[in-house]
Amino acid sequence: MACGTRSVIGAAFGPAATGELEYARRLAGDLRPGMLLLGDRMFASASLLNHWAATGADLPVRCKSGRNLPAVARCRDGSTLAGSVP
Repeated sequence: MACGTRSVIGAAFGPAATGELEYARRLAGDLRPGMLLLGDRMFASASLLNHWAATGADLPVRCKSGRNLPAVARCRDGSTLAGSVP
């Protein structure tokens, strides 16, 4: 993870067999309330999002178009703001 100043806030690495989702889960220990974590759609698993959300960080995360999340608001650009993970 990095912030706008390009400072490294946290890192997780190891063998490729472990997988990126597990490494992303490990980074939750570096998240704090008020931080902003931008996530790509590969990281939109309910389990991982709930794990990150427990840190108090804000989580704008892209989801695949077929994902059915409860809508909170419709944005002017046509995208949808979802409020929780089922």
